[in-house]
Amino acid sequence: MADHGRQDRCFVYGSAEELGSDLVNAKSYSKKVAVLKRIIANATMGNDMSALCTSVAECMSLQDIHIKKMGYFFLSNYGMRKKEALTPYIDLFTQDAKSQDAITRASALRTMASLLTDDMVHGLLDPVRSALYDKKPYVRKTAAMCVARMYMYDAALMEKSGFIEKLFGMMYDTSTDVVVSAVAALYHMAESSHTMQLSVNFKQANHLVQVMHQCSEWGQTYIMETLLFFTPQTGQEAHMLADALSRHVQVHSPTLALTASKVAMFLMNYMSDMERMNALGRWIGYVLMPHMKAPPEILYTILTNVLLYLQRRPMVLRLELSPFLCTYSDPEYIKLVKLDILYQLATQSNATDVLDELQSCVTDINENIARKAIHMIGRLALKWSLVADPCVAALETIMQGHADYALQESVMVVKDILRKYPDRYGYIVTMLCDHIPSLYESPAKVSMIWILGHFCDRVEGSTDALHDYTLSFLDESSDVQLALLTATVKLFLRKPKSGGPIVQKILHQATDLVANPDVRDRGYFYMRLLTLDANIAMAVAFADASSEEALEQLQQHVLDQLILHGASLVPLLQQNPPVMIPKVRHRFMPDSPALEPSARPHASTHMHAEPSQYHTMHDTDDEAVYTDLAPPQPSDCASVAVGQLI
Repeated sequence: MADHGRQDRCFVYGSAEELGSDLVNAKSYSKKVAVLKRIIANATMGNDMSALCTSVAECMSLQDIHIKKMGYFFLSNYGMRKKEALTPYIDLFTQDAKSQDAITRASALRTMASLLTDDMVHGLLDPVRSALYDKKPYVRKTAAMCVARMYMYDAALMEKSGFIEKLFGMMYDTSTDVVVSAVAALYHMAESSHTMQLSVNFKQANHLVQVMHQCSEWGQTYIMETLLFFTPQTGQEAHMLADALSRHVQVHSPTLALTASKVAMFLMNYMSDMERMNALGRWIGYVLMPHMKAPPEILYTILTNVLLYLQRRPMVLRLELSPFLCTYSDPEYIKLVKLDILYQLATQSNATDVLDELQSCVTDINENIARKAIHMIGRLALKWSLVADPCVAALETIMQGHADYALQESVMVVKDILRKYPDRYGYIVTMLCDHIPSLYESPAKVSMIWILGHFCDRVEGSTDALHDYTLSFLDESSDVQLALLTATVKLFLRKPKSGGPIVQKILHQATDLVANPDVRDRGYFYMRLLTLDANIAMAVAFADASSEEALEQLQQHVLDQLILHGASLVPLLQQNPPVMIPKVRHRFMPDSPALEPSARPHASTHMHAEPSQYHTMHDTDDEAVYTDLAPPQPSDCASVAVGQLI
């Protein structure tokens, strides 16, 4: 109780002038210790004590361990504002760096590295060089981190001084704390420098993995981050390192699990044995699944990385569905990512279970989740043709008995399904026509107009429906106007007699009355097109589009960039690192003879070196386009002088 009372008396407000005067006037060591405690307590409470830096520095000449510990603690934390004023005390600090007490030596080094100026860096060279060979591990690991700070201040000087080579040698130190500090120093130097290209060979990487189980969580994280700077030259090296990693890493926390899975995904790029890749994929699931009950913020980070892994290695990562089923207590952002993961995990064998989960999410009270679930049902039908029938049946049920927003989303989804399966679900078009008056969102109108135009020869009343849309042509958004232009041209090509007046009216309005330049250009394009031969116009209007089954699928080199930045903000933001986080460098897949052929076109000489064919994570298409499997059939418009219409 008495100790608590003495500590409480330190946390009493005092001005910097008052405390400085007390520090100078204190004659005994005990009184100076008491004043230093009050200074540190006031600084902790938020009072500005930076004016006392020189007064505290003068106390460092006193040979008392308690004064030195508190003095260096104060200077290392609050001396940044008075760095130039502390230059005269460099000799005093360097003397303490040679003290007999290990804590004093380490404290002096740490403080000098926190107050770097040109004079301080040059004064710190010899003490740090000696400390790197100190007999105490605590001093050696402090010196290693000092090298990193000095490198960030003056990289050229440190490269000439030979400290980097010494840090590589410290990877084999007998103390794991020193090993981790050396690895952390090299990692920070490589990430902060635009010239240094850190490279680790197989012997160093294997040694780091072997000692990993003796390190703390902080140490294991730094070691695994440094393993990314090792480029396997053969598949055997990648296999051996992956096996050693799976044996020695201790994934007790989400940070370790994410970092370990990132390293495993990196090593897969240099493997060719599918059996070993599948085993490594199972291990990734083993280290990640125990953390699926983490707090929502951490869980979102894990799920985002899992989604990237599944997109990059869909045939390797075979995870159970149960951890990714939505629960009532999940926040919205968690449910949205889980729906994406369920789609990625869907196979022909479990597609029915995935569809059941998606149908239950359609009834969610949150509109965004319901829309996402409907969207995923459509993507599931596009992914596996065997489950397209139950998916379409589910969409019919949704359109008949759910909210208006569900109808809008369902129409957009059905449009994509009809584009891929034009001959299988013609009956659903009739149902869609009954809901035309209820469509009020522009994307839903665009989808309905495309259906009416593309299947105008199969849908009864398509001409009247398109005519009704043309009545409000000038009031619609540009997307709807563009869709109407294309649909009416298709209608005319299929039904020249009934579609002629409609397309003539639309082209006149688009070219003469609409202010949007895109709509005008499209109108002039169709006017010129219709003056050509009818068969050419048919081939253009009903041209086949390329078929891709995955919407919003990131390209492989973009996925590699994001995965290399795993366990950070980059995968969450999915943005170019220098744009959102200026101090984070680009990462690219390093090339080697063992690198898989699909990754080689975008590989680089080093993880931080831009490849010759440079692509960023913005070089992707926003949406894929599906193929119309049935080519357009010739119609009687081939014998019509189309140019006479214009």
